[in-house]
Formats: sequence, C-alpha cells, structure tokens
Amino acid sequence: MTIRSLPLALAAATAALVFSLTGCAGGGASDPTRAVGDPGASQAADPGTKTDVFTVKPGDCVDDTDDENVTELPVVDCAGPHDFEAFTSFEIDEGEFPGEDAVHSQAQDACIVAMGEFVGLDYSESKLDVQYLTPTEDSWNELDDRTVVCLVYDPAGKLTGTVENAAI
Repeated sequence: MTIRSLPLALAAATAALVFSLTGCAGGGASDPTRAVGDPGASQAADPGTKTDVFTVKPGDCVDDTDDENVTELPVVDCAGPHDFEAFTSFEIDEGEFPGEDAVHSQAQDACIVAMGEFVGLDYSESKLDVQYLTPTEDSWNELDDRTVVCLVYDPAGKLTGTVENAAI
C-alpha cells in the first residue's frame, strides 16, 4: 500500500514481501502473522544471517524473498546491494485491533513523513518509496504486537549503501 503507482512487476514483488510476511511465536500452536510494522531502535542484525520478521530494526538492510509466507528475512550488509533499509519504527496505539486498513493507513502516513526526514528529501520529490511491516490481527491479539517498521526501497532496483541523508 503506497501512494505512488508502481509498475506491475514491482507491485507484485513487494506485495509478496509486505502483505505475506508471517512471524512465528516461539512455542504456541498458532502462528500469528505479521504484515508491516516498526520496532524501537536497537543494534542492527548481523549481516549474512536471517532475522525473524518480528526483530527487523532500524539500521537493518534486508533482501526480499521469493517465499509467499515469510517468517525470516535475509539480513545483508548495508554497504552492499540490498532491497530494503529499515529506517524507523513506532508503536500503534493500544486498544482493540483497528483493522487491517487502519493499520496500513497509519503505517503509510507515518512512514512517508519519516522517510522524508531520513532521506533528507520530501517523499513527493524522492525517487525512493516506502513499505512497512505491520502487526496483523493475530499478532496484535496473541503477541501484543503494536510495532510498525518502515522500510525504504528504490523501485528501480537494489540500494547500495545507506540512503540516510542521500537526498534522492
């Protein structure tokens, strides 16, 4: 769910990442799914490993996966080519699950503003775009998941290096 129109191939590829991400709770019988969200800042994951979608943090660079249902994402060194850079995270207000559309709307609005600040160029002027990891109804109810992680990417291809203050 982005404001900009994306080429069909890119939309399909990112839809697989954004809307099909799932996270597994350690232990339990059910697997609460996770779409797009934003955890608090912490150390980035070690490059060359996979990280659970629930632990993607600002500073992590990750690659997309061809899997339809994803529980982990490949973490890569931000200095090399990568699909996404996590740049901020935030918590959605407590209470009952507001619905998928409301969660995506909050994520989109906040990530667009934050992307402009991170990149150093207003979203409407940037060639970059945003995606996000969000709680699903299951992860909200079963894991108390309220975190949205904002991801920046280049619709034209892979990023190389951080885009922080890149003004592109």
